[in-house]
Amino acid sequence: LYDIACAGCHGRQGQGLFAIRLAGIGVPERSIRSFVTRGIPRSGMPTFEGQFTESQLDALVTFVAGLASGEIAPLPDSYPLPPAQFKCSPASPSAKCGGN
Repeated sequence: LYDIACAGCHGRQGQGLFAIRLAGIGVPERSIRSFVTRGIPRSGMPTFEGQFTESQLDALVTFVAGLASGEIAPLPDSYPLPPAQFKCSPASPSAKCGGN
């Protein structure tokens, strides 16, 4: 949820891009919940009210609070994936693989 809703402005690691840095700033959970649901209009923080279920909002607030307190490590820069396993079986000896 953080990656989808927050990282675009606050950075994947909470370092701050277009919005304030979140990592290590010690914002309490009740403030984070308020900021997410009500937004902060003067700063450009949008409201996300009604866009998350309660359990999603709880998870997001817990993650951001942990990021802000330093108890949760920031998201990795990337997610390693195994190499792709492409297999090609042309329909005939003169056919080629690939393309659309």
